Amino acid sequence: MSTLSTGTLVLFALAALIAFLVPFIREAAYKQLTWLPEWQAVKRFAAVLLPFLLLALLAQYFKIAAGDALRYLAAGALVPFFLARLSLPARLNGIILLAMTVALTCLVKDATAVPACFALICGAAVWKVSENLLIGAVSSVEDILPALIWLVGVNWVRTALPEAQWLSHDGILLATLSVVLIIRTVQNRFVCLDKLFVKRILLAVAGGAGVLLVMNKLLLLPLQNSLCPLAALIGAGILVSYLLEGLKSTEAPSGQSQLTSAVSILVLVGILTLVSTRLFGNFGLLAVAPTMLLGSAESFAHPAALFLVARGLLQGYTLTYVQNVTGVNLTHPYTTAALFAGFLLSGLAVATLRDISQRRWCVTIILAAGGLTPLLSNFFLHEEPTGSLLISTTTAAVMLAALGPALCRTNVSQQSNLLLLPLLMTAFALWSHELIELGNAGTGVDKIVILLYCATAVIVFSGLLYWLFSRLARQQVEVAGD
Repeated sequence: MSTLSTGTLVLFALAALIAFLVPFIREAAYKQLTWLPEWQAVKRFAAVLLPFLLLALLAQYFKIAAGDALRYLAAGALVPFFLARLSLPARLNGIILLAMTVALTCLVKDATAVPACFALICGAAVWKVSENLLIGAVSSVEDILPALIWLVGVNWVRTALPEAQWLSHDGILLATLSVVLIIRTVQNRFVCLDKLFVKRILLAVAGGAGVLLVMNKLLLLPLQNSLCPLAALIGAGILVSYLLEGLKSTEAPSGQSQLTSAVSILVLVGILTLVSTRLFGNFGLLAVAPTMLLGSAESFAHPAALFLVARGLLQGYTLTYVQNVTGVNLTHPYTTAALFAGFLLSGLAVATLRDISQRRWCVTIILAAGGLTPLLSNFFLHEEPTGSLLISTTTAAVMLAALGPALCRTNVSQQSNLLLLPLLMTAFALWSHELIELGNAGTGVDKIVILLYCATAVIVFSGLLYWLFSRLARQQVEVAGD
């Protein structure tokens, strides 16, 4: 259960209300509000979600604790799916999902614990992959980013920090989200005709000062030496989001300038990651992640936020399950092999997004790699190779996503789907952490038997998906012919 002061909750409620109502009324978003059942979309999403629900039921059958979070997996996938059918902009859906997630973590005791928290993240990621690549017409991650940042943040606080610090760190994270929501509401009118970046710099300073004010006045934290640098880091994150906005790939007229923009993006994200972790550890990453919400879907800000969230999840896995004090030792044979496997998975994901025209198979490949690979790695290898796999996948994904517009001639909003792969893999690795102990205790014969079962299940589900997708395609052709 999240611990938040009344003042912080009131601030967030006001910020969320303003951030929702202003575009809802001023931009006439209420005119888009409608209920579109889209039964074909319901059928397709049911076909995507069903294997994961059966996987959770199978875990319940074998008395694995991950299966007890079945309701959270279903809620994490179904709630945003039906919310998206209201045809509201992704930005407003993100505010609704964030408010629901904050309320859930405040009211439900186990919502921030393992495996419930990671089942929610898995469900949301499964929905987002299917929505972007199979169901929806527009590819966006703006609707799930705020809720993901909050879920990962509060879970990290409970994983790494003593209980006495939960209230302050939960409050800092929610205060940052609140300040970012307010800035995002006013920035479009404020930063117009800002060729010298003066207005954006002022907004960055105001954002850092606003977070510092909340920490001092609402959270009643003394202005210690660590708080001012944290507020400065948040202000720097706001400035980086604006710099990423200025490096939109759509503004690059040639391949050479696109490559220059991609390298600049990687340098900015790398410096922000290094400074955040060096000064404040993993919480620094998660505190600066909300600032990326200020960027648009055409910039690299949203993929950068996905990278920061995935990196935060990865650090949680390493801290909790890898026994080495210094983290993952990449020189061990299994961990080195897993390192290559992670780079290979990211490369195959890029090829899948670029070359496979049938979206249903693209979704199947991405979700199978993101959901099954960490489960198999946890069981058949152990925690350290799995950590290596997640590290390489996350690193390769952010690099290939940034270089995607130059290498594949695709826009950033499509490449952001690549960052969903390490997020999905890390969340599933954390959700299925019990497989590590079961795999370490199992014999070679047990692992061979399980491998045969897994291969059989993959073949059966592939056949069922082929039959179902083919049937849906025939129905669409018949409707079009009529």
